[in-house]
Amino acid sequence: MRTRNRDLVAFREQLGVSQAELGRRLGVDQATVSRWERGLQAPEPRVQVRLSELMYRQDLARGMRPEIALVEHSPFPMAIISRDWTVIALSDAILLRTREEFREDPGKQRKDATADMEQAVSLLSERGFFDGKVSAARIVARGFMLWRDQQPFEAVCTPVTIDGQICRLMQYVFLSEQVFVKRRKRFGLMTILSNAPREALLKPDRDPGVA
Repeated sequence: MRTRNRDLVAFREQLGVSQAELGRRLGVDQATVSRWERGLQAPEPRVQVRLSELMYRQDLARGMRPEIALVEHSPFPMAIISRDWTVIALSDAILLRTREEFREDPGKQRKDATADMEQAVSLLSERGFFDGKVSAARIVARGFMLWRDQQPFEAVCTPVTIDGQICRLMQYVFLSEQVFVKRRKRFGLMTILSNAPREALLKPDRDPGVA
């Protein structure tokens, strides 16, 4: 969710409201909003959720695609990535850990994937994902494309159409090395899901090692 201080100021100005009015909508006082905007304090998680909802609705009203607004204001690690590896949208959970040169314009980042993800996307293509034949897939891989480390993750990958092309909507859970080994052994690199994608990702064996 876009809650950095300069973005918060811009958002409030777009709404055309005072600090006191924004605070009223969020259940805080004007002084608290002022501290947020000056970068002296961050909104509490409870308030971040409400603020994210307001920003999401504002972006929809301005004509942003719902899928992109959903990702950009999600508190969870999510991304939309095109078939040619252009990053279309990132959630803050990912953006704040991403290399500095791509934070302002993630769309500049193109193919910089690990061998795992190269193979996973190749398998998706073979199964018809980019032709609309797959509703969801699970990927258990090593190395997120925008991070220098080889952080292992599990992701549910669902198709979303952006400008006439099917892209990957990815929702991630980042894993410890121990859990990654277990999940990779159980599921392999890529599997097509027949059950509800959200259930598949959010209940991975209830393993406490899942990050």
